[in-house]
Amino acid sequence: MTSALMLFYTVIAVFLYSGQSIMEYPKCQERNLKENLHEMCSLIPLWNPFHEVTNTVWWSVCACQLLFCSIIFMSTVSVIFLIYNVTLMLISHVNYFKELIINTFQQDDPRVKTEKIKYCIQYHKHIINLGHELSYLVNITVGDITLSSGICIGCIANQSMNELSVRAFMHLFGFCIGFFALCHAGQVIINESSSIKDAIYSTSWYLCDWRTMKDVRFILARSQIPIGLAAPFGFLGYPLYMMIIRRSYSYATLLNQTT
Repeated sequence: MTSALMLFYTVIAVFLYSGQSIMEYPKCQERNLKENLHEMCSLIPLWNPFHEVTNTVWWSVCACQLLFCSIIFMSTVSVIFLIYNVTLMLISHVNYFKELIINTFQQDDPRVKTEKIKYCIQYHKHIINLGHELSYLVNITVGDITLSSGICIGCIANQSMNELSVRAFMHLFGFCIGFFALCHAGQVIINESSSIKDAIYSTSWYLCDWRTMKDVRFILARSQIPIGLAAPFGFLGYPLYMMIIRRSYSYATLLNQTT
C-alpha cells in the first residue's frame, strides 16, 4: 500500500512540476532578456544554443523531459520500496524463526527437540546469509543516496527559504520520505533480529540436556549481533536519518548565509 501511494505521488509530482514550469514560462523569458541568458524555458533548465526555438522544438523537448523525469523518478521510488518490501519479507522469516524456537522447547520428546534445534540452527544461518546478501545489495544500489541526501536536502531547503516553490517542496518531500523509508526498513530489521534472543530467553531452554544447551548457546551468542543494512556512513536506521537531517540543516544554514 505504501509503495503504491509513493508511486502515485511520483506521477502526480511529475505533472505538478511540469505544470509549474509551464506557468513560469513568461518569467523565464523575461529573465533571459534581462540577463542575456540562453536558457530554454522548458520543464527542466536547459541551455539553449540557438537564439530562437520554434513551438514544435519546444514541445518536443518538454515531452522528452517529461518522459525521462517519469522514468527516473518512478525507477528510484521502485528501487527504494523494493528494498523496503524485501526487508519486510526478511522480517517475516525472523518472526517465523522466533515462533519455531518457542514451539521447539515445548516438545516433550528429547529426540524431537534435538532434531528441531538442529533445524533451527540451519534456519538461523539461512536468515543471516539472506541479511548479508541484502545488506551488500543495498550498499551498492542506494549507497549513493545516503552520500548525496544531506547535500541535496540542504540545497533544496535553501532554495525553499529564498523563494516559495512548489517544485522545491516536492523534491524536499520526496528525498525525506524516500530516505526515511530506507532508514525505517534498516531500523526494523535491527530491532527484529535483536529480539531473537528475547524469544529464546522466554522459553525453558535451560532445562534441556547439556548437548541441546550447547547448541542454544551458539544461537544466543550469534543473536547478540543484529542484522543490519549497510550504508557508507554506518547502518541504515533512525540514528543515521537524524544525522543526515542535522547535516542537511547545517548545509542549508551555510548556503543561506553565503548566497
